[in-house]
Amino acid sequence: MEDFRGDAGVLPAVFHAGSSLAASMLDVWRVDLRALYAHESVLLSLLPPAEATPGERGLSRSVSRLLLGAYLECSPGDVVLDVGAHGKPNLAHRQGNARDLRFNVSRSGSIALVAIALGRDIGVDVERMRPVPKLVKIARRYFSPEQCRQLEQLDSKKRDEEFLRLWSRFESLSKASGYGLQLLGAKRKMLQPSMQRFKTRDVSWFGREGGLYLASVSTEGDVQHLRCWSFP
Repeated sequence: MEDFRGDAGVLPAVFHAGSSLAASMLDVWRVDLRALYAHESVLLSLLPPAEATPGERGLSRSVSRLLLGAYLECSPGDVVLDVGAHGKPNLAHRQGNARDLRFNVSRSGSIALVAIALGRDIGVDVERMRPVPKLVKIARRYFSPEQCRQLEQLDSKKRDEEFLRLWSRFESLSKASGYGLQLLGAKRKMLQPSMQRFKTRDVSWFGREGGLYLASVSTEGDVQHLRCWSFP
């Protein structure tokens, strides 16, 4: 991935990734939002006025459109998004998307992840390591009894990290399935058979500022190749 940091800049690498994406692949882009503040006005101009919110949320949306436009070989302004039954964003139509491109986005602090695949539902979540108030109460609502027992046996720091790791998996799975957190949490046992078609994998790294990030990506079916990219 040296071409990301070379004189050619990031965009050639983005277009290369889009043109080389195959059904057996999953692309995950790690976006450093702090590095994009110098270009904020240009990036926000890619968004519809109602979405052009200054700050990390607006930058995350802008980069998502920029990446999707490169994969679809169209202008970011021509990327039209819709919202599914449980609030999951998706591409609104198949025009210019003959390959059935699908995506998902997550943001935590100054880091955003954008996951892109062909013909398979996907979900991604990223969590920066931090203390989690009311951890046990949240876990009992969303996690299995066994997972809750394991969490309660850990010391506070390890408990926070393990909770965020489990939460990231749960969040990415809820987004990939399209059910959403509330429905999947309330009807976990009933929905469990339909969840078996999804595969979840973990990713973690230390950010430039030293913080630990925990992330998970869930896909419909298993992918043979996970490609991790950086932007910018």
